Amino acid sequence: MNIRDMIQASGKPKNGQVNANWYRALTLAERIASPLHAQATNPETAISDSARQRLARWKEQRPFNEDDYFRQRLEMAGLTEADLLYLLNEPVEALKARVGIIPDWLHTLLTVFNEPSPPDASLLKIIDGEQHILSRSFLAALQPLLVYSYQRLQVGVDQLAESYPTLLFEREQVTASLFKLLPEKLLSKSTKTFILELNAARVHGLLQGETPEERFQSFLQRLRNQEHILAFLEEYAVLARLLVEICESWVNVQLELLQHLCLDWESLKALFAPDRDPGALVEVQTGRGDAHRGGRSVAVLRWSSGLRVVYKPRSLATDRHFAALLDWLNAKGFEPEFRTLKMLERETYGWVELVESLTCHAVEEVERFYQREGGYLAILYALHAGDFHAENLIACGEHPFLVDLEVLFLPRLKALPRPPESEEQDLLFDGPPHTVLNVGMLPNRIWSDGKNAGVDISAVGGRPGQLAPTPVPVVQGAGTDEMRVEHQHISLSLGQNLPTLQGGEVDIASYSEHFVTGFAAVYRLLMMHREEFLTDQIARFAEIEVRCLPRNTQLYDLLLEHSYHPNMLREALERDRLFDRLWFNIDNIPQLKPLLNLEIADLWAGDIPFFYTHASSRDLINGHGIHVPECFASSGLQLVQEFVAQLNEEDLERQSWIARASFVNLDLPSGRKLYPSLKYESTTTPFSRERVLDAALAAGNRLLELRLENGEFLDWLSITSRGPGRWGLYPSDLDLYNGVTGIVFFLAYLGALTREEKYTSVARHALRLLHRQMKYRRESGRPFTVGGYNGDSSYIYLLSHLGTLWSDPTLFLEAEEYIGPLVQSVARDEMFDVMAGAAGALAALLSLYQVHPSEATLDAAIKCGERLLEKKVQQEVGIGWIASVETVALAGMAHGTAGIALNLLRLAGVSGGQRFHEAALQAFAYERHLFSPDANNWPDLRSGSKPGDENETYKMSAWCHGAAGIALARLGCLRFVDDAAIRQEIEIGLQTTISKGLGNSHSLCHGDLGNMDILLSAAQVLERSEFLECIEQATPKLLDTIDRQGWVSGGPMGLETPGLMLGLSGAGYALLRLAFMYHVPSVLQLEPPISAQ
Repeated sequence: MNIRDMIQASGKPKNGQVNANWYRALTLAERIASPLHAQATNPETAISDSARQRLARWKEQRPFNEDDYFRQRLEMAGLTEADLLYLLNEPVEALKARVGIIPDWLHTLLTVFNEPSPPDASLLKIIDGEQHILSRSFLAALQPLLVYSYQRLQVGVDQLAESYPTLLFEREQVTASLFKLLPEKLLSKSTKTFILELNAARVHGLLQGETPEERFQSFLQRLRNQEHILAFLEEYAVLARLLVEICESWVNVQLELLQHLCLDWESLKALFAPDRDPGALVEVQTGRGDAHRGGRSVAVLRWSSGLRVVYKPRSLATDRHFAALLDWLNAKGFEPEFRTLKMLERETYGWVELVESLTCHAVEEVERFYQREGGYLAILYALHAGDFHAENLIACGEHPFLVDLEVLFLPRLKALPRPPESEEQDLLFDGPPHTVLNVGMLPNRIWSDGKNAGVDISAVGGRPGQLAPTPVPVVQGAGTDEMRVEHQHISLSLGQNLPTLQGGEVDIASYSEHFVTGFAAVYRLLMMHREEFLTDQIARFAEIEVRCLPRNTQLYDLLLEHSYHPNMLREALERDRLFDRLWFNIDNIPQLKPLLNLEIADLWAGDIPFFYTHASSRDLINGHGIHVPECFASSGLQLVQEFVAQLNEEDLERQSWIARASFVNLDLPSGRKLYPSLKYESTTTPFSRERVLDAALAAGNRLLELRLENGEFLDWLSITSRGPGRWGLYPSDLDLYNGVTGIVFFLAYLGALTREEKYTSVARHALRLLHRQMKYRRESGRPFTVGGYNGDSSYIYLLSHLGTLWSDPTLFLEAEEYIGPLVQSVARDEMFDVMAGAAGALAALLSLYQVHPSEATLDAAIKCGERLLEKKVQQEVGIGWIASVETVALAGMAHGTAGIALNLLRLAGVSGGQRFHEAALQAFAYERHLFSPDANNWPDLRSGSKPGDENETYKMSAWCHGAAGIALARLGCLRFVDDAAIRQEIEIGLQTTISKGLGNSHSLCHGDLGNMDILLSAAQVLERSEFLECIEQATPKLLDTIDRQGWVSGGPMGLETPGLMLGLSGAGYALLRLAFMYHVPSVLQLEPPISAQ
């Protein structure tokens, strides 16, 4: 008789025979299902300090420590705070008596461990094989449970094999291959607890042996003792329950899979092996991907002939309709054609052809791979798809295959009613519009910040070898009594998504244009055949299941991992409290509130919570069929239908740019030329102000094309640096350098000078959002960043100009609201320069002071100057400033003493402070000491520069580093200091700019338009026509490069980007300044508006 038979035959023990401690494994939901004792509401019931402390810890969790969220949580459970306190205080004997029955899991557990069956040889072979891995030695303690599960599985396999003789089973092999996943599942839940008890036994001297290894074996021997293992499981009653329930559901799921296989065998043979004998089933690999709906997951089955088939425990209706859509696109002329997979569809599950990762044999195959992948992106974008990460795509030679189509037709959550003050709250309701980034296929770095590069798990860019951002538990000291769990970052197992060429890696970025070509081809086919696409293709998806992801599944993973900590496994209410962490963002997303109990129930079952809807429905449904009615504002089908009706060439161009720009997120191979140069060619075309203005307007139009707009939301995506050598495509920052402030600055001037309302309208719209974002940052207490270009001071600078351009003094008043936070931050500034430090804040304040003088503004400017004097560092000659990110004082306009000295002189001129003037002169002395007559340039001393490489040190002649920026700074100084030394430095700087400063990019920061803008300043200040002649000679050639090469930014690969100092806005602004040279101030000097100069 096997254990299952014994359990069924034995009957349940009487309630009085079972220790009450086991009832600590009952969940909160189970405890409140039985009527509470009358003492629950008795105010005289004695409450222990422990219960009160546990209640306090529960209430301290976010957001229960705010507003009335804790009351809402209790209300959802039908409890009062007094009820919960009673449950936390309730003695286990009272709980046992109140429940009155022995749970099934407990009956099974006690029978399995009190009356264990001996394992047969095949099971011992599996268990012994697992125990050779020392970290799995604890399996010996769980042998009774493993025997029980194995015997249940073995009986089920035998019965199926006998009932379906046409399906040949290698019974022992199949049972073993199915079973080998179970020990790992049990260990992953119990190892931490075993290790805790191991260390406790060592500390208390309960282990025998002279060595750590001997004492470990002593501990295992203790666990093999029936008394000790039952005491262990009783102590950790929650763990005991979970282990039994895992085994029960796991066996049921495996047998369900085999049952489906038996029922479908003849159809499977006809589809997947029509002309050959598949042989006997020899292996079933389960556990592919996350487990949902009672532990079900994808499996791969293998027969002795080599045939392999994928089992999916969900409907394949979506896959079938998607394959039909691919065939339709092929028929409409898409090339290279998509390939579809064989599949056998059943109502709740299905079978699919296995896709293997294969290499390409020629470059042309790789090109076709990326054209198809781009075509997939267009389909998924149109169908409002998401979650297409690396594990959902397999590169099979030149064919990419999507292997998980659960997340199509994503609906939109129903918005909450807007509060009365909605005019100020629109930011909370209008999110960004749908873009190709939402699909999840394009390269994208997540969990990245200034310190960490993050990881790319996208289908296009996800590479193997990346370290997971979240450390995972790893056993150290296995096989000894010093065994412990440490958390380590491990490599992500990605790579099947990437094509290879003759087995070697390919440079993904080299194929970006093939990708975009495929995207555009499918997009245009969808537009061309729009009506047929809507009526014949999209309509057939109406009843498909659409998986919904209300939260990032990583949060569920994290909660589950923490829920297997020993502290969560003694008392179920502690685990319930942990799962209540799901409330953490209910204050921000209250629509999640109806899902909480459903999520917690899935987590208790060990599942990743699963939700879905139907494409034509607005209801949300969980994996057990429970509906949350009208959860969505509209169905996914309706959204897609409305969206497809609006597909157009302008959107195609915008999405193509996003797709192309996203490739900057890749880890680009070392040695690749990241910064292309401009290719000047001789021309007979003369300089034309009209052509210059047309180019400025083209830049403005391009910015309008690239904007992302949805109701009150308006933003741009920008290519942005997130640390040395790390670039990415992100929502624009708020600053002047590469953010929205710089874009608004250019569009406002373009609209004012050309009197084209469309530019002014967009600038005003973007300013409204920028105003709300800055206000939120100020009111939330976020520290003010002081830089004039990449700090919050740039907003003050912007408002000083817009208030003048638009004759709106309220903008000056708004700027003054930021003076207080700015002054506080300046006192802590360690950057100092115009880019990110106090000198930039000083320039912004002086610009505001020129157009709207006030004592507060001047006082703040003086405080900036005082901070600079406080932090100056004496050098061998003169003074400099050493920023916190550097080891020496730098030269130059953007990051060095030239920019700082210029603004100290400006401050001296306004305030009369001679000490600021003297400091500027000492800064000049330091830079003169650094000058190299041989190179006719000043050095780039940044810590990232190559030490000892003279060519690199003196290579740059741009606004940010080198001769061009120093010449510009000295030009600004002439109003305050005009002597032969400064004149000579200007002359040298300008000549070096002319000889070395062209051919780089179109950017202001370190490109040709920035250097031409500096020459324009020289022509204006020095009143020398040769500099204008130089500009007029170079400009037609530069405009030709825009016609031939497009806009070449100052970022990697020259990719177009909207920002001021690297991209379109700056290029357009420099051209606008050239067309209206006496009406547009120099942003490279942070000049105030022309009318105030």
